[in-house]
Amino acid sequence: MTFSHEIIEAIERALTEEIGDFTYDEASGIFDIEIDEDDEELYASQFILVRGDAAIFYTVYNYAVPVERIGAVADFLMRANQGLYNGNFELDFQNEVVMYKSYIPCYTPPDKQAIVDCVNLARNLIIYYSDALVDVINGKPPAIAVTEAESEEEAE
Repeated sequence: MTFSHEIIEAIERALTEEIGDFTYDEASGIFDIEIDEDDEELYASQFILVRGDAAIFYTVYNYAVPVERIGAVADFLMRANQGLYNGNFELDFQNEVVMYKSYIPCYTPPDKQAIVDCVNLARNLIIYYSDALVDVINGKPPAIAVTEAESEEEAE
């Protein structure tokens, strides 16, 4: 599979200058972004896929959703997605993990700030909703968990 050299260079430059450690796998077109292991708020992994004329940003919450809670988590994610402008939460039914996905169309090489914003947005939204997600996994009703998570942010 071929990937735009200009897109890859733009992402490499932005990650090097603004984000930190990462690796790039040429064969798959995947950037794997290292997350600080000292960050106790985030039990996740981040990567960017370059596909044709798009850069797709993922943050995967590395906590498997128990099969019996998949319906409640799907409800929670639908509610959390309400009003998001750039990207959305998804539930991978094969691996039972939650991820946040956004993308940048790359008809020209992407702007450095757009790349940095997508990386940070995905990371920050996983952090923002992670406690509420764990609450839903542990039995809290999705509507209450989302309302509480969003209320806490407004209070700060």
